[in-house]
Amino acid sequence: MPPLAAMSASSLLRHEHEPDTIPTYLDHLVRLRDVHVRQVDELLAHEAARAEVEARYLDGHPALFPGIAEAWTERLHEMQMATALVGRLAELDGAGSVELHGPEWVEARTLTLVRDLVEPARTVTLEKLDDGRQAFIVASGWLHSKLLSAEDGPLDAT
Repeated sequence: MPPLAAMSASSLLRHEHEPDTIPTYLDHLVRLRDVHVRQVDELLAHEAARAEVEARYLDGHPALFPGIAEAWTERLHEMQMATALVGRLAELDGAGSVELHGPEWVEARTLTLVRDLVEPARTVTLEKLDDGRQAFIVASGWLHSKLLSAEDGPLDAT
Protein backbone atom coordinates (compact mmCIF):
# COMPACT_ATOMS: atom_id res chain seq x y z
CA MET A 1 0.00 0.00 0.00
CA PRO A 2 2.74 2.57 -0.74
CA PRO A 3 0.45 4.97 -2.66
CA LEU A 4 -1.97 4.98 0.27
CA ALA A 5 0.82 5.67 2.73
CA ALA A 6 2.06 8.53 0.56
CA MET A 7 -1.44 10.01 0.33
CA SER A 8 -1.88 9.73 4.08
CA ALA A 9 1.44 11.45 4.77
CA SER A 10 0.62 14.15 2.23
CA SER A 11 -2.75 14.85 3.83
CA LEU A 12 -1.11 15.23 7.22
CA LEU A 13 1.54 17.60 5.91
CA ARG A 14 -1.14 19.83 4.36
CA HIS A 15 -2.99 20.11 7.67
CA GLU A 16 -3.45 23.78 8.46
CA HIS A 17 -3.33 24.93 12.05
CA GLU A 18 -3.04 28.10 14.06
CA PRO A 19 0.52 29.45 14.28
CA ASP A 20 0.43 29.38 18.08
CA THR A 21 -0.61 25.74 18.36
CA ILE A 22 1.10 22.52 17.49
CA PRO A 23 -1.25 19.77 16.33
CA THR A 24 -1.30 16.72 18.55
CA TYR A 25 -1.14 13.11 17.48
CA LEU A 26 -4.92 12.90 17.90
CA ASP A 27 -5.41 16.03 15.74
CA HIS A 28 -3.40 14.39 12.96
CA LEU A 29 -5.25 11.11 13.36
CA VAL A 30 -8.66 12.81 13.19
CA ARG A 31 -7.58 14.76 10.10
CA LEU A 32 -6.35 11.57 8.46
CA ARG A 33 -9.61 9.78 9.31
CA ASP A 34 -11.69 12.62 7.88
CA VAL A 35 -9.65 12.73 4.67
CA HIS A 36 -10.04 8.98 4.21
CA VAL A 37 -13.79 9.11 4.81
CA ARG A 38 -14.18 11.89 2.22
CA GLN A 39 -12.05 9.99 -0.30
CA VAL A 40 -14.15 6.84 0.11
CA ASP A 41 -17.34 8.89 -0.29
CA GLU A 42 -15.92 10.42 -3.46
CA LEU A 43 -14.87 7.03 -4.86
CA LEU A 44 -18.33 5.61 -4.17
CA ALA A 45 -19.97 8.57 -5.91
CA HIS A 46 -17.68 8.07 -8.92
CA GLU A 47 -18.56 4.38 -9.01
CA ALA A 48 -22.30 5.16 -8.86
CA ALA A 49 -21.95 7.74 -11.65
CA ARG A 50 -20.04 5.32 -13.85
CA ALA A 51 -22.65 2.60 -13.25
CA GLU A 52 -25.45 5.02 -14.16
CA VAL A 53 -23.69 6.10 -17.36
CA GLU A 54 -23.00 2.48 -18.30
CA ALA A 55 -26.65 1.52 -17.76
CA ARG A 56 -28.18 4.58 -19.42
CA TYR A 57 -25.82 5.33 -22.30
CA LEU A 58 -23.67 2.24 -22.90
CA ASP A 59 -26.46 -0.36 -22.87
CA GLY A 60 -24.97 -1.97 -19.77
CA HIS A 61 -21.53 -2.42 -21.30
CA PRO A 62 -18.62 -1.61 -18.97
CA ALA A 63 -16.86 1.71 -19.50
CA LEU A 64 -13.59 0.41 -18.05
CA PHE A 65 -11.30 -2.26 -19.40
CA PRO A 66 -11.31 -5.40 -17.20
CA GLY A 67 -7.85 -4.73 -15.74
CA ILE A 68 -8.74 -1.16 -14.85
CA ALA A 69 -12.08 -2.22 -13.36
CA GLU A 70 -10.23 -4.76 -11.21
CA ALA A 71 -7.70 -2.11 -10.12
CA TRP A 72 -10.57 0.27 -9.28
CA THR A 73 -12.27 -2.35 -7.13
CA GLU A 74 -8.98 -3.17 -5.40
CA ARG A 75 -8.24 0.50 -4.75
CA LEU A 76 -11.73 1.07 -3.31
CA HIS A 77 -11.33 -1.95 -1.04
CA GLU A 78 -7.90 -0.70 0.13
CA MET A 79 -9.32 2.74 0.89
CA GLN A 80 -12.28 1.27 2.79
CA MET A 81 -9.97 -0.94 4.86
CA ALA A 82 -7.59 1.95 5.60
CA THR A 83 -10.54 4.16 6.53
CA ALA A 84 -11.87 1.52 8.91
CA LEU A 85 -8.41 1.10 10.46
CA VAL A 86 -7.80 4.83 10.94
CA GLY A 87 -11.36 5.30 12.19
CA ARG A 88 -10.92 2.58 14.79
CA LEU A 89 -7.56 4.01 15.92
CA ALA A 90 -9.12 7.45 16.31
CA GLU A 91 -12.03 5.95 18.22
CA LEU A 92 -9.71 4.06 20.58
CA ASP A 93 -7.75 7.25 21.22
CA GLY A 94 -10.90 9.16 22.19
CA ALA A 95 -11.73 11.09 19.03
CA GLY A 96 -15.33 12.03 18.36
CA SER A 97 -17.31 10.44 15.59
CA VAL A 98 -16.82 11.52 12.00
CA GLU A 99 -19.53 13.41 10.15
CA LEU A 100 -20.50 11.26 7.20
CA HIS A 101 -22.00 12.57 4.03
CA GLY A 102 -25.67 11.77 3.86
CA PRO A 103 -27.42 9.98 0.98
CA GLU A 104 -28.53 13.34 -0.43
CA TRP A 105 -24.88 14.42 -0.78
CA VAL A 106 -23.95 11.18 -2.54
CA GLU A 107 -26.95 11.52 -4.87
CA ALA A 108 -26.13 15.16 -5.68
CA ARG A 109 -22.45 14.35 -6.23
CA THR A 110 -23.35 11.39 -8.44
CA LEU A 111 -25.65 13.58 -10.53
CA THR A 112 -22.86 16.15 -10.93
CA LEU A 113 -20.39 13.47 -11.99
CA VAL A 114 -22.86 11.97 -14.50
CA ARG A 115 -23.31 15.43 -16.02
CA ASP A 116 -19.53 15.87 -16.14
CA LEU A 117 -19.24 12.60 -18.05
CA VAL A 118 -22.19 13.05 -20.39
CA GLU A 119 -22.55 16.75 -21.26
CA PRO A 120 -19.18 17.24 -23.01
CA ALA A 121 -19.85 14.10 -25.09
CA ARG A 122 -23.33 15.37 -25.97
CA THR A 123 -21.89 18.70 -27.06
CA VAL A 124 -19.28 17.06 -29.30
CA THR A 125 -21.90 14.73 -30.80
CA LEU A 126 -24.31 17.57 -31.54
CA GLU A 127 -21.49 19.57 -33.10
CA LYS A 128 -20.57 16.61 -35.32
CA LEU A 129 -24.23 16.29 -36.34
CA ASP A 130 -24.02 19.92 -37.45
CA ASP A 131 -26.42 21.12 -34.76
CA GLY A 132 -24.18 23.85 -33.40
CA ARG A 133 -27.00 25.83 -31.78
CA GLN A 134 -28.13 22.88 -29.65
CA ALA A 135 -24.51 22.03 -28.85
CA PHE A 136 -24.00 25.60 -27.65
CA ILE A 137 -27.12 25.39 -25.44
CA VAL A 138 -25.98 22.10 -23.89
CA ALA A 139 -22.41 23.34 -23.32
CA SER A 140 -23.60 26.66 -21.89
CA GLY A 141 -25.97 24.94 -19.45
CA TRP A 142 -23.27 22.57 -18.28
CA LEU A 143 -20.68 25.33 -17.84
CA HIS A 144 -23.24 27.53 -16.05
CA SER A 145 -23.92 24.73 -13.55
CA LYS A 146 -20.16 24.30 -12.98
CA LEU A 147 -19.77 28.03 -12.33
CA LEU A 148 -22.69 28.03 -9.89
CA SER A 149 -21.26 25.09 -7.97
CA ALA A 150 -17.86 26.80 -7.83
CA GLU A 151 -19.50 29.90 -6.29
CA ASP A 152 -21.22 27.74 -3.66
CA GLY A 153 -17.90 26.24 -2.64
CA PRO A 154 -16.68 22.65 -2.61
CA LEU A 155 -19.26 19.92 -2.24
CA ASP A 156 -17.62 18.37 0.79
CA ALA A 157 -18.15 21.57 2.78
CA THR A 158 -21.76 20.52 3.35
